[in-house]
Amino acid sequence: MTILGQIIKSAIDIKEFSVVAIQDENDNFFHQWVIGTEATDEEKILEKLDQTPKEINKNYGVARNKALKAVKVQCMPANMIHDCLETKKKRGDKLRRQRS
Repeated sequence: MTILGQIIKSAIDIKEFSVVAIQDENDNFFHQWVIGTEATDEEKILEKLDQTPKEINKNYGVARNKALKAVKVQCMPANMIHDCLETKKKRGDKLRRQRS
């Protein structure tokens, strides 16, 4: 089962998501997750998004402790994500976005 599958299985109803690695002003990297869900407990979701990959994959744990300085999450209704993508004419599954 995928990491996201494990997280979804843990009773967080994730309808849509996007994740990107971002470099901050201090040259540190963090993962920014945008989650399409009706759940509002971002702390619980953040804990699952940070802990589950560490439990499943030792390599992620090493990378998370050395290269990734943080994991951040923003939750919003899935329809807001759909509406945003539609205004940019970016609808459809398996959408790939160019790195900036």
